[in-house]
Amino acid sequence: GAVNTTKLDRPIGWTALCFITYFNVCGGPWGSEEIISSVGPLPGLIGVAVFAIGWGLPMVLITSELSSAYPDDGGYSIWVAEAFGPFWGFQEAYWS
Repeated sequence: GAVNTTKLDRPIGWTALCFITYFNVCGGPWGSEEIISSVGPLPGLIGVAVFAIGWGLPMVLITSELSSAYPDDGGYSIWVAEAFGPFWGFQEAYWS
């Protein structure tokens, strides 16, 4: 039969990226369900937003700074190896 050679190059949008990030972060044994049920919806959502800004923003800034300082592929493994030596760089790569 005929082979479909149509290539779809659609980048992921902001909305989809936000949903993917939310479900990756809030899933698991310590999700937002317990927060919302224990303190209520408004304080729970405010707490989640404050935590995201207080924890996520510094992590974004650190990651962007280190990515620009060390543009090689490898991320945390390279950063840890540069800071603490090859042994700890290997440990970080192996355990994460």
